[in-house]
Amino acid sequence: MMMRFSWAIPAVGLLAFAGAATAQSPFSAELRLGAGIPQDFGELALSPGFGFEGTIRYDLPLCLQLYTGWDWYRFTDDQDADLDLEDTGYALGLRWTPMRLEQFLGPWLRGGIVYDHLEIEDADGELVSDSDHTLGFEVGGGVTIGRGRVALTPGVRYRRFSPEMQVGNVTSDAEDFSYLAVELGVVFDF
Repeated sequence: MMMRFSWAIPAVGLLAFAGAATAQSPFSAELRLGAGIPQDFGELALSPGFGFEGTIRYDLPLCLQLYTGWDWYRFTDDQDADLDLEDTGYALGLRWTPMRLEQFLGPWLRGGIVYDHLEIEDADGELVSDSDHTLGFEVGGGVTIGRGRVALTPGVRYRRFSPEMQVGNVTSDAEDFSYLAVELGVVFDF
């Protein structure tokens, strides 16, 4: 009788380990590409630009996820095509994903703080002006399309912060900078 159970214990352990190994992790990663529609900034009349964002998310209770990420957006000056403005920074916030409307479609909302930095460069890539990192905020929303480990996440984000620009040894007063980003993302669940 004992011989029959001796092989059953390792078999049950192996099955339990295999089930845990295939269980979905609470982590996911997302890459977003998009177009940014900026407000004018100081004397710069900015054209729509482009950029990307990468985030890591962690599942929390109540359909929430904690996210952190880094992004980069580039805009050009309408009046002086030799000047570019680049926004780089970090984001930290919460994303809410309520129940899916359909099997493959579900809305999402997100909001959080940003810690961004602006640089103005000339046509040769030389730095004309820059700012320190400044706190701001972002809000956004969209839909998740797909089911499984990979899904599309089109959406819109609004970002705003108030950088103080430096030209040489002179620091200008803080002025609000904001833009609307229309993006298409791909999320990978681990």
